[in-house]
Amino acid sequence: MAHKVAVNFPIKDDDVYNNLVVPYKESKDLPGLLEGLIYSYYYSEEFRTLFDEVVYGVEYEVIRDDEEFNAAIKKAQEAVALYDILASSAEDFLNDSMDDINQKLSAVAAV
Repeated sequence: MAHKVAVNFPIKDDDVYNNLVVPYKESKDLPGLLEGLIYSYYYSEEFRTLFDEVVYGVEYEVIRDDEEFNAAIKKAQEAVALYDILASSAEDFLNDSMDDINQKLSAVAAV
């Protein structure tokens, strides 16, 4: 289902208005341009990142080279390994605690 959106906003830059908006308006292709920009923003992370940097001044941290990327991957792997060890230790502790509780319950039940 297609949805219609009425948009009215000022274009402050005369150059952009005269050399981009007017030709697209005259060729009746302005809605296609705007729709393409909206889809690109929504579906393309690369487009959205570039747009946000240019329009909003938002800067994204980008890993610049293979060495930095490999270091980030190694750090992530180490963190996952640590979480694995912690989870395993917690599971062992809980199992031991349950065994102790069951032994004490058995001893109480035997009395």
